[in-house]
Amino acid sequence: MPVDIERLTVKRPYFAFKKLYQKPCDEWLLYGDFIPEQPLGSEVGALSISEAGRHAAILGTCLGEMQRPLAGPCYYLATSAGMRDHYCRLNEERAKILTARGQVLSVDNKVLSIRAQILNAGETVMTFDVNYLRLNELMFNTLCRTAYHNAFECFNFPASPWAREVPVRFNEFRDNMLKAQTNSHSPTLCAGHFIHYPVWPVAVIMSAATQAITQLLHQQYSPELRYYVVRAQITAKKLLSVKETIFFAASIISRDGQRVRISCHMVDDKQQMVADLQATLCLI
Repeated sequence: MPVDIERLTVKRPYFAFKKLYQKPCDEWLLYGDFIPEQPLGSEVGALSISEAGRHAAILGTCLGEMQRPLAGPCYYLATSAGMRDHYCRLNEERAKILTARGQVLSVDNKVLSIRAQILNAGETVMTFDVNYLRLNELMFNTLCRTAYHNAFECFNFPASPWAREVPVRFNEFRDNMLKAQTNSHSPTLCAGHFIHYPVWPVAVIMSAATQAITQLLHQQYSPELRYYVVRAQITAKKLLSVKETIFFAASIISRDGQRVRISCHMVDDKQQMVADLQATLCLI
């Protein structure tokens, strides 16, 4: 095993790799196999972009630990991610098993940058570049002190909480914009991310954002519409306890044929920025 998964601060079920391994004389430092579980909704492809981002980001955490000497816990907070090169077959069914592979672009004591690809039967489906802040235990505990939940650990759930959609409430559609909000404060939505500190994982926030975007497209164009994400840029500004509600404002920026540019801004109840998503979609 190239990584001691017991050292990781992300645990199962958020960590969902069936195995991690290396290949000799390979520029890709680490591989991991996983079974996709999150609903596709109206997305087309082997898996949703939010789930692809989840596994790519977790693989980056593993890469970071491979570059770090044995010491106390280290927390990797994804601050930005870019996705490109989405290869999508329009008649493609949901994949049964996929592989992520990753390499380190740069690393020091404070930041980590990685590149990860999602593979379907050896063929590249998406490429991600992810940047992280690396925090020691004291720094993380100080940052997330308001999210502390003594009873929250990694429970053995009979089924993964991400095998169903994140609860979202749609509030208003007007002027090419849809407003929505998270509709649950259950710590199970953060299972494995992180022990005693149930904070909204970026990939789960993006899963909710995708639902808002889908609803926006259905309202604006057609309830039968499907799409895939051509490229995307995600920025995470704030780590937020699951006790807090996230508010979404999804907007259509422009359309050129089947290509649509969208944005989705995410804020807390004080209107402070939590995350931002800019993406180009191909409508089907």
